[in-house]
Amino acid sequence: MRVFVEHGPRGILTAAIPKILGDQPHVAVALDAQERRGLRALAETVAKLWVNGVPVATDGFDARIEALRSQQGGARAETARTLSFAGHWPDIVDVPGATVAEAPAAPPRVAAAHTAGPAVAPPKVPEPVAVSPAAVSPAQNESAQMPAPETTGAAATIAAEAAPAQYMPPAPSYPPALALPQTVVTQTEYVTAPAVAGQAVNIAAPAAVGDQTATALGIVDSASAAHTAFVERQAQAHAAFLQTREAMLAMVARRRGELPGRVVARSAPATTVVTAPPVAAPAVTAPAAFVAPVTPAPASAAPPASAPAPVTPAAARPAPVAPVPAPAPPAPSQEPAAAPGTVLFSREQLEVLAGGKVSEVFGPRFAEYDNYERLVRMPEPPLLLADRVISIDGEPGTMGTGTIVTETDVDPDAWYMHNGRMSPGVVIESGQADLLLASWLGADFSNRSDRVYRLLGCDLTFMGELPKGGETLHYEIHIDGHAKTGDTRLFFFHYDCYIGDRLMISVRNGQAGFFSDAELADSDGVLWDAADDAPREGAIRDTPPQVTTKRSFSAEELAAYVDGHAYTCFGAGFERAAAHSRTPSLPKGRLRLFDEIAEFDPEGGPWGRGYLRARAHVPADSWFYSGHFKNDPCMPGTLMADAATQALSFAMAAYGFTIEHDGWRFEPVPDEMSRFVCRGQVIPNADHTLDYEVFIEEIIDGPTPTVYAALLCRSDGFKVFHARRFGIRLVPDWPMPPGAPGPVHILEGTTDVRGDYGALLACGRGMPSDAFGELYKPFDGTRRAPRLPDEPYHFVSRIISVDSPPGVPTKGGTCVAEYDVPADAWYLADTHSDAVPLSVLIEILLQPCGWLSSYNGFAANRPDDVLFRNLDGKNITQLRPALVGTLRVSTTMERYAEGGGSTICFFDVVCTQNDEVVMTMNTAFGFFKPEAMENQVGLKSPQFTLDGLNAEAPVNVEYLGPELSGAPYLHQGRLQVLDRVKFWPGAGDAGLGRAVAIYDVHPEAWFFKAHFFQDPVQPGSLGLEAMQQCARAAARLAGVADGATHFEQVAHDQSFDWSFRGQVTPLAKLARSAVEILSVETDERGTLVVFNGTFWVDDLCIYETKKMGVRAVRA
Repeated sequence: MRVFVEHGPRGILTAAIPKILGDQPHVAVALDAQERRGLRALAETVAKLWVNGVPVATDGFDARIEALRSQQGGARAETARTLSFAGHWPDIVDVPGATVAEAPAAPPRVAAAHTAGPAVAPPKVPEPVAVSPAAVSPAQNESAQMPAPETTGAAATIAAEAAPAQYMPPAPSYPPALALPQTVVTQTEYVTAPAVAGQAVNIAAPAAVGDQTATALGIVDSASAAHTAFVERQAQAHAAFLQTREAMLAMVARRRGELPGRVVARSAPATTVVTAPPVAAPAVTAPAAFVAPVTPAPASAAPPASAPAPVTPAAARPAPVAPVPAPAPPAPSQEPAAAPGTVLFSREQLEVLAGGKVSEVFGPRFAEYDNYERLVRMPEPPLLLADRVISIDGEPGTMGTGTIVTETDVDPDAWYMHNGRMSPGVVIESGQADLLLASWLGADFSNRSDRVYRLLGCDLTFMGELPKGGETLHYEIHIDGHAKTGDTRLFFFHYDCYIGDRLMISVRNGQAGFFSDAELADSDGVLWDAADDAPREGAIRDTPPQVTTKRSFSAEELAAYVDGHAYTCFGAGFERAAAHSRTPSLPKGRLRLFDEIAEFDPEGGPWGRGYLRARAHVPADSWFYSGHFKNDPCMPGTLMADAATQALSFAMAAYGFTIEHDGWRFEPVPDEMSRFVCRGQVIPNADHTLDYEVFIEEIIDGPTPTVYAALLCRSDGFKVFHARRFGIRLVPDWPMPPGAPGPVHILEGTTDVRGDYGALLACGRGMPSDAFGELYKPFDGTRRAPRLPDEPYHFVSRIISVDSPPGVPTKGGTCVAEYDVPADAWYLADTHSDAVPLSVLIEILLQPCGWLSSYNGFAANRPDDVLFRNLDGKNITQLRPALVGTLRVSTTMERYAEGGGSTICFFDVVCTQNDEVVMTMNTAFGFFKPEAMENQVGLKSPQFTLDGLNAEAPVNVEYLGPELSGAPYLHQGRLQVLDRVKFWPGAGDAGLGRAVAIYDVHPEAWFFKAHFFQDPVQPGSLGLEAMQQCARAAARLAGVADGATHFEQVAHDQSFDWSFRGQVTPLAKLARSAVEILSVETDERGTLVVFNGTFWVDDLCIYETKKMGVRAVRA
């Protein structure tokens, strides 16, 4: 067996050996693999060698481990070999009486540097003096040396063998550092070089100096004079540049609401300028070793993270990375800067840069670009997401550093929107102008169409909610540096994105490069394997609420979920999700990025915490290839990232977290850095299959359920994208966007409670505080507010007045509401009538009771969430039909009682139309803890038993069968709440007959979605309607309605009562209405049938009505 041990960094050779040897026996290990570093990885590598029969001497290794355990740190023995060096050369003595030009200090503020002084002729530069080793005498050479520290043992032997020895003299004595008061220190992103004036300063010097020192000082004088000339020549032009730049930044700062005239950097500046009052600068007396300027890392709003070494794609087969020499100080740009209040490049110009001649926008300097087929470009539409460039800071064509500021307007109707929000991947992609900046800086002067741009990865942190329609994203993108590895040039960038003054996303350690086709084709892909990794210590895995029983999902099932039908997708256990008004789901259209779920194992994967694999079929004509990029089509890595996060969101739904979170949305966990790695490409050379793998790491239940996972994308089995730890959570949202539409009507006696239609719709499905102002702010988060019904079962048009204060339970408090009955109302068509049907009229009277209860603060004043249910109705009497027009409802809270964690409210309600009474009632509602509704006990029915409901009947008909068709009509459409009818002629105590009507409860029934948002139950009014319709069917089957043209909505002038002691939820299977006829009377108004009725859900009686009437009217 052949054994290979790679000692160098990473594991590039180790990965290549299996490709070369194939199935030949061998073992290859890397001691410093990039993905697995540290002591554990080293131990595992040594163990792998040992189990493959390689002799391994472990004594020394064990000794070092023991030393570490005993906190000895593996100290070297005294006899260890060492090399000793002196730290500095000896002092260089100044020449007596020597003088140098003094450099005046920079002005107190940067702005002062904008005033250019008079032109200064460059001083004559002395001829350089050539110094060779022969020019220095041995004596001088010896005098420059110093004794080395004493060495013994092996160290002395090494020192003796290293002849002739060279020693570094001690450090020179430099003048002390200039001390500056804090008040004169400012920061900017650019270095302003101070001009050097010609005032001489005499510096005292030691009395004697050697020839070598004099020669060195001559070189210093020459360099100083040359530098002085250079700085003076640049001063005027650079001052003009700074003046323009400060004006632009001041404009941007004012636009974002900061102090006028003050530039506030969004991220830490790349360099620091120190300015101070004029102070005489001491002359430098000897050349110092060159020290590369240190650029502070930009400050991030994200949690601090260690910056990784620049990562190069395995495709590059890199040589050691060598920094690219820093560009010379930039000369003033000849390109015009954007004036305040304008943009540098418009959307139209960006489209030219994405697909046309670059020189048409960048100018003739870039005419060479127009000769190349492939360029560094931003994508063409629809993936061109930037709408304008505000400014560019960076010298064109230099491949230096720079900054670009862009803006993106979030179109509410754009393809990238989902439930009113921008998708995470598109947010990342919108920071795409690093390509434009790289192009501006001259990338294609080197690429020449032979190399193309590819993103390698970044560390990104979402800072809060995703952008919504109508907002503008402000991106500040910085290219921080460049490097080369072999022939491959890399660059490093970061950016911040703001919405107004809110930091929305921060990207750090961005890495991209320019690669040849061969390098891209030869990539090793992502070097990560879940089997070699593990969840972090202390990772949480709470029990999911309801895990689907399915282990894969077809394209049809996935499509159902995308369309909002979670129950159809996930099946049994998800019935409550069927009633969602807007279930948390995945995007449609172009952002539908995978086709099926090939595998779901809720406790699977290498970590045993859950695994999901989503599969996408990517044809060669996929939409994103067109324009991304022109003549260089490839799938955006940001879309791979978006698809992977969608797969994680689907896993979260499959665990049941969306069931109790109707209207909520998926969103990245804020303030946590995630590292994205791209190491491959998907191009249209063939159809591809992409697998998005989700390795669950943490499941955290709670007010905002959260799931963390490692994400991996494979293209035809090849790993191309990886995010080690990414979190998705569910956050509160509402089907109706926040900010209820106007016109706004603030109720008299309140400061922020609205009575207009928009606010009332918000009571049904919007943000609670849009309806009740500050009183309901606690419900704008994760708490659940009591709701009014939503459309189409919402029957309050406006609140006219209320005479009690908000948030204060008030006995005798009254509100006046109105409802406008439209001529084309759906319920008029469903009932073949011009009068409002019973169920709708009941709701018109009950819904203001719900509004007044919320206004009184019964729910808002409690620390826990409650459910709102109707309990009783007494003395309900309809006097005349409610017709098209405006109905006015006066609702008075007579009293309330609290006890046992519940609150019961009693109301007196009167409905009028054109000042005539339509209906009156007394009714009671209650606020209950959710657990109080879980174990229903129902009502005891005196007329019916389960045996009676299930008994065989002599008459069995379909609800709209021939026997029940025609006039007088029964309800249809939404108000058809019966499927089948059983009738017993002559049955009951009065011998007039009894009937049972049945309908099957479907979890996706329309009324669950309307009544109530996040609390789906069948309206009690529809239970009353079901009993009324059952009695009408009995009247027709008994023959007492023969010849009638229509039924009254409920028998006028016939008072009745009801009691509700239960609820129909999406979990119910069967609902039955049972009626027993008490009397039949005929007069000039028609035939009146009076009955008692009960309503059953499955095997429990939950509603009861007494002495309700049906009147069949004849022409």
